[in-house]
This record gives sequence, structure tokens and C-alpha cells, in this order.
Amino acid sequence: MLFSNHITELQEKSFVGLHRVKVLYLNNNLIKFLHPNVFQPLRKLSKLRLDWNDLLFLPQGCLDMIPRLSAVKLQENPWHCDCRMIYLARWLRSSASHAWNTELLCKTPEQLEGQSLSLLRFDSLCRGQWAAMVSLSPRLPIRKQRFHAPRTLFDVLRQHQLV
Repeated sequence: MLFSNHITELQEKSFVGLHRVKVLYLNNNLIKFLHPNVFQPLRKLSKLRLDWNDLLFLPQGCLDMIPRLSAVKLQENPWHCDCRMIYLARWLRSSASHAWNTELLCKTPEQLEGQSLSLLRFDSLCRGQWAAMVSLSPRLPIRKQRFHAPRTLFDVLRQHQLV
């Protein structure tokens, strides 16, 4: 039990050697960051609590690394509902039976505050954001520009016919 210990982040090797752990309570901490592979060693984990932390999003695929996960609690985090939350929104919809009280509410941005993450879709989460900022699946097509920026001062001067 690691709850209420003022933990702020979980690095990739935080749980190396703990392959027999079945229950992990990380609730009531100050966790803001999870490495995407942090749960990889926990192949037997069945119950996970991450509620009451400072998580803004979960890294892509981090819950998929726990094959035996049957219960997870994620409530009461200040979820920032943008493109980074697509993974968790999809995971919640496909794994709703695994979550205790799946009602995760967006804290920010203001236009999504109080809305349930499991009901939000790509258009709501990524509105106004550049798709290239995060790795998304599927990627949006990006129009290639035919503009070639000058590379040297000489090119700039030649472009403006000063040489």
C-alpha cells in the first residue's frame, strides 16, 4: 500500500522486481506523472487505485500493459481533456467493467469542465489543436506546403535580388 505518501511521479523502473503484486493502492498522493511503461512489470496486478492524485492525463497504453487488471479507480484527478486523453476515453469505453465508478470528469479546459470523459469523442477532445502535437491514431492528413524557407543569408539576399 503506497497511498497517502506524497508521491509525485512514477518512473519507468518504479515497480521492477514486483511481478507478484496483485493489488496496488496509489491513491491520495500527489502523482502528476506516470511513465508510459511504469506498470509493465506488474503482470499479475488485478486492482489499481490512482484516484485522488494530480494526474492530468494517462500516457498512451499504460493500462494495456496490465493484462490481469480487473478493477481500477481513477476519480478525483484534475483531468485535462485534450488530445492526450483520447487513449483514456477509449479505454474507459472498451473497459468500463474494469473501472470503479467510470465517471471521470474533465477539470480543464473551461469549455469541457464537468463533462464526463467517457462521453467525449475525438472532435471534442482535440478541437482547435494541431494533430501533430501528439501521436494520435489515426493521424489526420496534413497538407504538405510547397514553400521552401531560405537556409542561408545568401539565399535570402538572392531571393530579394540584393546579390
